[in-house]
Amino acid sequence: MKFVCSSFADVYNIQNRGTDVRSFTIESQAHEDTMSYYDGNGFHLYSQLSLQLKYTAPQNVADAAKSFEIIQRYTDIAEACSIQFAGKILEVQGERLHLFFEKTLTKDTLLQMLIFCMEFTNAVYENKLYLGGDAFEGFKTAFDYGRALILSTGSNADDSFVSLGPCANRPAKHLPDVPAGTTSMPKDLAKLLLPVDERYTWHTMNQKEIDSLAFCANGSRHFGDFSVTINKVLKKVYDSKAFFVQSDHMTIDSRFHFSSASLQQGFFMRADLDGFTKKVQTAFDSESEQIIHSLLLDFVNVLGYGEQFIAQTSRPVIRLPWTGDCANILLLPRTVESIDEAQLYYSARGQADWLSGYGGKITPPFKDAKWLISMCCGDTSHGNRNVLIAQVKTSERNFLFAVGWSVGRSLDAHEVAGIRAGDALTSKVDYEALESEYQEYFSIASKIFMKSGTLQKLIADGKNYIPSLRAQSRSVPGIAIPTPKQRPYWCEKH
Repeated sequence: MKFVCSSFADVYNIQNRGTDVRSFTIESQAHEDTMSYYDGNGFHLYSQLSLQLKYTAPQNVADAAKSFEIIQRYTDIAEACSIQFAGKILEVQGERLHLFFEKTLTKDTLLQMLIFCMEFTNAVYENKLYLGGDAFEGFKTAFDYGRALILSTGSNADDSFVSLGPCANRPAKHLPDVPAGTTSMPKDLAKLLLPVDERYTWHTMNQKEIDSLAFCANGSRHFGDFSVTINKVLKKVYDSKAFFVQSDHMTIDSRFHFSSASLQQGFFMRADLDGFTKKVQTAFDSESEQIIHSLLLDFVNVLGYGEQFIAQTSRPVIRLPWTGDCANILLLPRTVESIDEAQLYYSARGQADWLSGYGGKITPPFKDAKWLISMCCGDTSHGNRNVLIAQVKTSERNFLFAVGWSVGRSLDAHEVAGIRAGDALTSKVDYEALESEYQEYFSIASKIFMKSGTLQKLIADGKNYIPSLRAQSRSVPGIAIPTPKQRPYWCEKH
């Protein structure tokens, strides 16, 4: 495979040029495929909108539709603010956005970023009625500056912008620790303009303090009247059906087609490639074109691993954009099973399939590649097992995103203390739904999660079937006699 270093504008506006990663396999490396990427400096900024569970874990179509509208209007505000500074939205991860500003680091460009953060933060707070109302719980940003490689897998809503670089990783990891109403940047960056506390690695700036506002206001006069821009955005009238959410069960034939938003019951899986951040740092430190080429090829193989996993599964699948080296996939019940039946086994089996490459059918993306993986679904009192799948629209692209209890839980699982590469995690809610044959592979990880470090053994142990029709008691209101829990009778095919 050949890689061509292009301008950021060319990579951002790619229209299905170059390699389609969906069809890429490791065996195709010998082909003369070409993929464009951007290698350059700039600011990578992440913003986080905090909402109550009513909209982050919608249990019905009405709440899902409102959640969809909130994310669209939030994205509208981000685009309206960022366009003033030639910024672009790279990712819409529900309540989290990732923006990139292609600039050279100077005191002036750093001031521009602070002005942007101030304007963005205040625009969100001043218009929180549009962004959840009583369910709005805050907003924050974090950013860093440096060199990154940016790849685009295509121009569809479920395609990805992937930023390989420490300057993109650091603010994403730091954002959860940032207080609401503030922006945070590395101390060494802030030193260019501000007095800093040397005891801390990050400098946090309250966007609503008088000193902060006065500091930025002097520079903001050079960048137009934001209030006019924001008011124009918020006055945008959407069609009455713009945020319509359907709840029909998706079939395997409808994969990758999203004509409207959908509320689906399924399993959200997040797979994080362990050690790849260090691999990126090593490539950057080397300044070797050969090593950077090898890094890019490794990552395209990583993307290909995800595509081959999707191709192997015998159930409806919704591929979400990658977040860095993390795959995000929603897997739904097969057409012959209910969600209750799928929960008897799939929180274990699905993760085992990823970790083992479907028992060796998929070649690892590179030597010693290891994953940390999580999969959650929930129950009637935990998000009703619903995931909202929708695409927001900007002036240049559409972005597919997922919102749901299982989405948040799957992300939280990766923050559990003591976990390591090769581990698989699921919520205790999902663990309790598993049959005992699958539960035996898990142990307690925290008050909320169960983990397994041996889940790949499930394949070797021959657990390629659904447990037999063994009666298990459950309580039925008004009936004293236990009733058997229904079991499916078919086998999983591969």
